[in-house]
Amino acid sequence: MREMELEDIRNVTGVLDGAAWNQAGGGFKGPTVGEVLLKMGHKLRRADKNRKAGKIQMHEMLARHPDSLRPRLQIFSSCPNTIRELQGIPLDKNNPEDVDTNASDHAYDALRYAIMSRPRLESHIERLTRFKTEEFRPADSVFGW
Repeated sequence: MREMELEDIRNVTGVLDGAAWNQAGGGFKGPTVGEVLLKMGHKLRRADKNRKAGKIQMHEMLARHPDSLRPRLQIFSSCPNTIRELQGIPLDKNNPEDVDTNASDHAYDALRYAIMSRPRLESHIERLTRFKTEEFRPADSVFGW
């Protein structure tokens, strides 16, 4: 895997769950899984585990892009676990801004980590600023709408 990462010029830094950076229990004081993988030459960083922001970003990525009318994120049939989890993952009964973490959510979490590791989409403030500076162009020059 490391050899493939070194040879591929398009390779990006990977994302690793925060648990991989924690010390193992039982008094073990050696390097963490994350540290071992870094020493082996893998390009990794900790996952951004902000669940609410990740869910919002996921919804943004799955929404239709105004120019192409296609989502920014497209999931192919070769990802059956992700498709299954996204279709059936329930909301948290106590926190509807999050999904139920007791449900099967491993593929969902991996996708959320990947989305959160890339540059964010335009924020609401940036969108409002852009909206205020755009010139209004009516579709109908006679009636002005």
